[in-house]
Amino acid sequence: MPADPDALFKVYPQTVTVEHDEDTIEDILDDLLSYNNPNVRYIRRSKIKDARARGDDHALRYWEEWDGKQRLYRDNHFPIGFLWRATMFLRTKGYTVKIEDKRNPPYRIPDDMAPQFQGVLRPYQEEALKKIMRRNHGIIDMGTGSGKTVLAMALIAARKHHTFVIVPTVELVNDWLYKAKQFLKFPQDNHLVGFASGKQYDLSVINIANIATLHKALFGRTRQKRTMEKYQAIQHEFMNADMLLVDECHHASSKTWIQSISTSNAYYRYGFTATLNMRHDKADMQYYALLGERIVKVSLSHLIKSGDVSPAWVIFKRWGNRYVHRPAKFLGVGGVEDQLIVYNHQRNVMVAQDAWESWVGQGRRAMVMFRRVDHGELLYNLVKGIHAQSPLSDHKECRIEWVHGDHKDRKQIIQDFRDGKVHVLITQYQLLGEGIDVPDIAAVVMAAGGKSAIKTIQNLGRGIRKSQGKLDLKIHDYADEGLFVGEHAEQRLKTYAREQAFKIQADDTALEGVVQYLKDIGAINNDTG
Repeated sequence: MPADPDALFKVYPQTVTVEHDEDTIEDILDDLLSYNNPNVRYIRRSKIKDARARGDDHALRYWEEWDGKQRLYRDNHFPIGFLWRATMFLRTKGYTVKIEDKRNPPYRIPDDMAPQFQGVLRPYQEEALKKIMRRNHGIIDMGTGSGKTVLAMALIAARKHHTFVIVPTVELVNDWLYKAKQFLKFPQDNHLVGFASGKQYDLSVINIANIATLHKALFGRTRQKRTMEKYQAIQHEFMNADMLLVDECHHASSKTWIQSISTSNAYYRYGFTATLNMRHDKADMQYYALLGERIVKVSLSHLIKSGDVSPAWVIFKRWGNRYVHRPAKFLGVGGVEDQLIVYNHQRNVMVAQDAWESWVGQGRRAMVMFRRVDHGELLYNLVKGIHAQSPLSDHKECRIEWVHGDHKDRKQIIQDFRDGKVHVLITQYQLLGEGIDVPDIAAVVMAAGGKSAIKTIQNLGRGIRKSQGKLDLKIHDYADEGLFVGEHAEQRLKTYAREQAFKIQADDTALEGVVQYLKDIGAINNDTG
């Protein structure tokens, strides 16, 4: 008779139940599957205030004594994404672990209905697919421009299971549908790819939905019969999908994503991202819990060196105005950004000139990224003004557009930009900041400021893809100086420097200490050739 294991893991669709007789295992799992929340003071203060307002003495004592740890192992349960981590860690400590899979086996789509992949994978994509097929859960961390969506199409064809895909935005729903038509071929020309986006839905064997639509379907309430029928249809397809794919899965640490993914019964679950482990609050543990460990890593620097994406130059300019009309500490971050970024005429003129010169002087189709709608309108008017005053008749037909989240023609303008009919696009970064392919972009102008490493990499990634006749990508960014915005600029510069294949050109007077440090380690080269 074999000896009883030290720990028994019973695997269910969403969680793993742990049975054991040793307190040390409890302590090990609690420590392994927890992280210290850096916002502990704010959270504790907020929760204590809320508990006092409700008169909840039990909650009040709990939050007063809370040690600041976010625990993902509770009451002998942990999320299914941690199965591999917990198993391997206990075994390395000398414990025996037995796994009992209590899930129903996945349903395989019959061959007369299953899609076939019609495309050619690059060598690193083929290797990635092999690794994915050996694991039931995991995160695919591949640099921007690596073809993650194409790889996902190959995975759908290889697995042959009822699949549900979650994406962040409506634009990405359309992009996935476009790629599915391009790379998936179904028998008898039956295109069995459905979608749910906003008020529209048409569901099938493989479905793509943006997170807002899915979350409303799962947790929303309505008295309208038609809306209720839509919610029920989406719920049915989501709950019965055997494979879950989460695009841009770095979002999956937020409440909406956690709630939605946690209800999935999928046997296979995979996340795709180009910006893994770039969070400063350690909340990436949340998406490991939902989707599993990283199983594929292909860096952006690797893609550049191998020639699979375009080389990139970062031109980091100083523009000179660091002063605000009131003391910065009284304005807060938003007030300083208003004066030094959004409404700063000197900086905005430089941004507009960089966008215009990219097209006129170098023939590079340019994209200007902004965050605030009023900022985007200012930049659009400046670029149009430069265009109107240009003496070059050849460029009078240059098409300049701007789009934001509420723009009524945004879908058509973005499509025209992809088709090469728009030469300079001023766009809110949420619209083209993630996942959208526009290979012909040869210049990205980072007008929004900010310090997020995730947004920085995602934004410049729109232009990193290769296209015929394109030699490289030029990224224009600005060395903002002053409280808040100076720190943000330093963070962006360090983010660029982390990608070893990027070439950085920076003014010696811009963020002097950071620039000198990056020169010392060889991250900056001011020779643009």
